[in-house]
Amino acid sequence: MCYKMFQQQFQPRHQHEHLRTRLMTVLVVMTLAPLVLGTLISLVTSISLSQYEVHRDQTHNALTISNLLESQWQATLTDLRTTSAIMGQLPQPDQRLTLIQQACPACMAIGWVTSDGVVQWNKAPVESAALDQAARAVLASGTEQLGSDITIVDQTTTIFIGIPVRSANAIQGALIVLLDLQRLGRPVLTDVQLAHQGYSYVVDAEGRLIMATSAQPPLLQDLQTLPVIAAARAGRGWEPPNSYAYNGLLQPRVVGVAQPMHSTGWYVVTEAPLAIANADTWYLFGLQGLLLIGTGAAAIVLSVRLAATITRPLERLQQSATQLQQGRWTKPLVVRRNDEVGQLATTFNAMAQELQLERTALVARSEELLFANQELQRSLELAHAANTLKSQFMATMSHELRTPLTAILGFAEMLEIGMYGELGDEQLTVTNRIYSNGQHLLALINDVLDFSKLEAGKVELYEESIALNDFLATVVSTCTPQAAAKNLKLLYHSDDTLPDLIHSDPRRLRQVLLNLISNALKFTTSGSVSLHIHRRTHDAMQYQTAARQATADDQWQIEVIDTGIGIAAEHQAVIFDEFRQIDGSYARRGSGSGLGLAITQRLVTLMGGTIAVTSIIGQGSTFTVTLPLKQEPVASDQQGTVPC
Repeated sequence: MCYKMFQQQFQPRHQHEHLRTRLMTVLVVMTLAPLVLGTLISLVTSISLSQYEVHRDQTHNALTISNLLESQWQATLTDLRTTSAIMGQLPQPDQRLTLIQQACPACMAIGWVTSDGVVQWNKAPVESAALDQAARAVLASGTEQLGSDITIVDQTTTIFIGIPVRSANAIQGALIVLLDLQRLGRPVLTDVQLAHQGYSYVVDAEGRLIMATSAQPPLLQDLQTLPVIAAARAGRGWEPPNSYAYNGLLQPRVVGVAQPMHSTGWYVVTEAPLAIANADTWYLFGLQGLLLIGTGAAAIVLSVRLAATITRPLERLQQSATQLQQGRWTKPLVVRRNDEVGQLATTFNAMAQELQLERTALVARSEELLFANQELQRSLELAHAANTLKSQFMATMSHELRTPLTAILGFAEMLEIGMYGELGDEQLTVTNRIYSNGQHLLALINDVLDFSKLEAGKVELYEESIALNDFLATVVSTCTPQAAAKNLKLLYHSDDTLPDLIHSDPRRLRQVLLNLISNALKFTTSGSVSLHIHRRTHDAMQYQTAARQATADDQWQIEVIDTGIGIAAEHQAVIFDEFRQIDGSYARRGSGSGLGLAITQRLVTLMGGTIAVTSIIGQGSTFTVTLPLKQEPVASDQQGTVPC
């Protein structure tokens, strides 16, 4: 609604056209006029830009650097040859190496190869083994080797030089040098001043960076894709108007020149940033400066007028909007105008008033919800307290009921065996009913007591060693009378791969088995109930009968399989809930508290296992319990080690 009101109020009208006309005039004067004038001036001055002057300056610098580097290279070779001629006359190797070190400041490592092939270095380089082999090759060939292969040693480019030393037409030895190209060329690259903040570097015949200042990219970087280097290697000219700006070594856009070094096959490249290279056109900047001054003066004059018509009302509108956002809007915005700004202020006041009313209603609703949440929190706390009291009451009453009920069962049993005189048939029948119903009531009370303890977390496990087969036989024998009373077969099978002794809580394990078997017998009218105990593993062949040892990840499973009435799929998810009893396809079988499976599940979880059920209506059910397989720790004398 606010948006529609704003849209209706802000529709352009004829009487408000003067504001739009004023704004369009200002935009045309301040935007189009400088752009048109600047474009014309840039077009005229860019035509007169002297590309050839920039190219000539770079070519001169590249040629100067190339000549200096070639002179320094030839001077270094001449010094090495001159020095090597007298090295053979020095008796001591240290004197030879000291002499050549003085003659070659750019040498990184200096060596001497004796006539019998022994290599001596003043400082062994990193790849001394490969260099030693190259040095012996110089001695064997008797010719100079200026080393076309350039490598990086100690983060700088180096080249191998080998000069044989002859005496009376016989090779007396060989001078070997690992020349530091950075040390050789960096003074020249640094000392030659380049205009326009330009820079220079040297690449070899393959287009790899071999000489540069320390602030430049990694050495031996492949630069053959740069247009100026590709043209130089191909023997093509690279000068205006065929040359163009490209992404250089250090700058995004540069103009460059490549000058070859004929004695080495290398190239000296000079590059100047394109933006700075055009800085010589100072007269263009002068004209643009005058244009900016004029435009600025016009902008100042027009901005004063705009401040009175638009800027000040909009500032007040912004301040009111900020106050509205912070919830401090108390009075409407007053703008005494009839143009679009005035209409905007009117629309803003309407929206602000509506938002203020909605904000007030929202605050009141928030307070109501806060009060409701507090009431719900108190109700929840009361419910928790009531649940705790209920659990305590159930545990207390269950315990108190067991005492008189146990006495009743005891007296009934004493009456049944005739301790208070012989009973007639009818009296004996009544006594049996008293005892049977008392046992049933005691079982219900025990379930409630166990569930209360489990729910309160007061059940603890007391694990001990259990003889598995004897334990299972005892459990099955306990349930045999119940099976015999219904003419059912009660079967059990234990896997041979299980150990003879396991470590568990016998009382709780017995309770789990009795609950599952009794439950299966209760809902089975014909057929059988089977108890299967086996080891759970992905590869049963790895466990042999003769060596049944459990590991930390081993598990074993208890499966109770019956041929009873089955459980519907929609009921299988809730059968482990407390106080939940599921009716079959006919009248509900047996009786109970509905806690047996809930207690069983909680006991299995307490023992570190899981329980699951699969069932089909009319075909029976299978309850599967998976437990960790724990063995009784073996004595240290049987293992040969002492347990930690």
